[in-house]
Amino acid sequence: MVNRLQTSIGVLGLLIGAAVYVIDRPSDRTYLFNLLPIWLSGYSTGPRLFTIVGGSLPSFIHALSFSMITSSLYPTKALIYALICLRWLFIGVIFELGQGPGKWIIQLIPDSMNKIPCIGSIQDYFLLGTFDVLDLLAVFLGSSTGFLLLLLTGDRRYEE
Repeated sequence: MVNRLQTSIGVLGLLIGAAVYVIDRPSDRTYLFNLLPIWLSGYSTGPRLFTIVGGSLPSFIHALSFSMITSSLYPTKALIYALICLRWLFIGVIFELGQGPGKWIIQLIPDSMNKIPCIGSIQDYFLLGTFDVLDLLAVFLGSSTGFLLLLLTGDRRYEE
C-alpha cells in the first residue's frame, strides 16, 4: 500500500526545491539545471524569491521530501517512520560534512564512479560545495518535520 498523501507532500517539496534552483541559483553551478537552456533560469532576470531561506531550503526539503516519499511505501508505524527519517538525516549530514574542510569524503569515492552518468558528478558536489552549519540545521529540521508530518498523515484512508 502506498500512502498517496505522504507521496504527494514529498513530491510537492521536491518541486519547491527545484524552484529554488531554477529561480535563485545560477544554472552553471547546478548539475541538472546546467543542462537546461539558460532562458529557463530566473537567476539573472528576476528578484531572489526565496532570499535568506533559499540558501538552506534545499537541505531542509531534501530531508523532508525523501523521508515522506520513502515512508509512504512502508506500513504506518512510528518506529519505521523514525528509522527512515534518521537515515535521511544521516545521509544529509554526511553529504554536508563531506563539503567541509579537507574534503575527506572524496577519498572514499571509487574512481569507477566517475564513469557512471549523474553519479560521476558526486565528486564535484563535494569539491565545489561549501560546508554550512545552517544546512546541517536544515537537514535536522527537515527530518524532524518529516517525522511529525508522517505521524499526522499515517492514516490508512490515504493508502491506495
